[in-house]
Amino acid sequence: MISVQNLRKVFSPNIVAVDDISFSLKEGETLCLIGTSGCGKTTTLKMLNRILEPSSGEIHLLGKNILEQDRIEVRRRIGYVIQRGGLFPHWTVAQNISLVPRLLKWSPEKIKSRVEEMLNLVDLSPVEYIDRYPAQLSGGQQQRIGIARALAADPPVVLFDEPFSALDPITRKQIQEEFLALKKKVHKTSVFVTHDVREAFLLGDKILLMKQGKMEQYGTPEELQNSPANEFVRNFIQNH
Repeated sequence: MISVQNLRKVFSPNIVAVDDISFSLKEGETLCLIGTSGCGKTTTLKMLNRILEPSSGEIHLLGKNILEQDRIEVRRRIGYVIQRGGLFPHWTVAQNISLVPRLLKWSPEKIKSRVEEMLNLVDLSPVEYIDRYPAQLSGGQQQRIGIARALAADPPVVLFDEPFSALDPITRKQIQEEFLALKKKVHKTSVFVTHDVREAFLLGDKILLMKQGKMEQYGTPEELQNSPANEFVRNFIQNH
């Protein structure tokens, strides 16, 4: 589904943000990117949908190198979720969720049906929420709408950039549980940036631990826990 080979991002001769990252994901798997602050997690994520252009390396989605495709078309095929869902405050819930379907010129009937379907998927009543604005929603509700928007056009891949970090602990735990249930329903391939090791171990099928732009270990949560690649990995897991 996703294959990343020797991905590198250099912002200047002296700033190497990401250095030789490689991993692969099967359909339906979730990869969690973790590591020290400023280690290159979000930079790596943003290269996957070409918000940032890699300095070198390859990114294959469904067997095709996305770096050889139109950047805008690539972004429309990849869902993206950030803190608070990144909702447009002057748009209703329906307008926010239908953003990509409207860009893809879906029919009004198909868009309306899809918006209602997505609201039901994230356990929000269409009748109650479809015409609300983001300011009328709680943090958890905004995050659910952000996830619904990312899934609306049925992309094969969804990227999550620390989506739950701004939520209070109780809401965050609830959203994490809903995310796990949603994974089983929609079977999307996901890449998830988090600074919370417990969250990564709960949500991830695979973990990629980074330090100063480099990959320290890539594997299952059990592999990182039971067979750390080096002392840094061992200490990072134990201390978080």
